[in-house]
Amino acid sequence: MIGSGLPFLPGVANAGDIMRGYDLGLRYFKFFPAETSGGIKALRALAAPFYEARFCPTGGVTFSSAPNWLVLEPVLCVGGSWLIGTSLEETELLAREAVSLKT
Repeated sequence: MIGSGLPFLPGVANAGDIMRGYDLGLRYFKFFPAETSGGIKALRALAAPFYEARFCPTGGVTFSSAPNWLVLEPVLCVGGSWLIGTSLEETELLAREAVSLKT
């Protein structure tokens, strides 16, 4: 939390972005856009020198690709528009299915 006291997850796509976050005392980031920024290979390369950082990849992550991201140690969660249904009930079902990917 910075300034207003509200939690937020700043988006990063490269080492410079992460370094700026580190300067602010941050260690949690959204890796966005994940797929067009190099995908899993890029996140592995970025996470190695920033071993304290944890990430939530979004942008190109799908229900079927989510497990590939979730097995990475620096990945705490994933996100994407695939989690949003056309109704509250459908969104709840999609969220429950997504939670089952990590367990």
